[in-house]
Amino acid sequence: MITIFSQTQLKANQLQLNGYLTDLKKQNKQHISLTIDTGFEGFLYLSKTLAKSLKLEITGTQKIYIGDNQEISVLTANSMLGFDWINTTFDIPVLIGSGDEIVLGINLLKKLTAQLQCSILLNLNEDKVDFIKT
Repeated sequence: MITIFSQTQLKANQLQLNGYLTDLKKQNKQHISLTIDTGFEGFLYLSKTLAKSLKLEITGTQKIYIGDNQEISVLTANSMLGFDWINTTFDIPVLIGSGDEIVLGINLLKKLTAQLQCSILLNLNEDKVDFIKT
């Protein structure tokens, strides 16, 4: 087993990864902390404030269900997500709504593991995220 990246960051009992977001033209870049939410099936959820500062182009709207099973409408856009530790970016769809938290969903974790050819180990006992080469 070869660990290609390991990050320990626990904030309010939530595992987080550090990365950066840019618009598709890579003209606006902002470093961010992403909260891993394995209950969120999407790619990325971020605030309207962050989307505006990155000058993301809105592509439409989408209805989603939030934790209390309430249906809400959110804006959609595309963005580039990058991680310094792998020196690459991913073109991903994003959902834009209220709140300040940036949430990384299960579909983005699947895309990361496929592209990096690795597995992700969420070690909740040590509050650690390991990306392990497969």
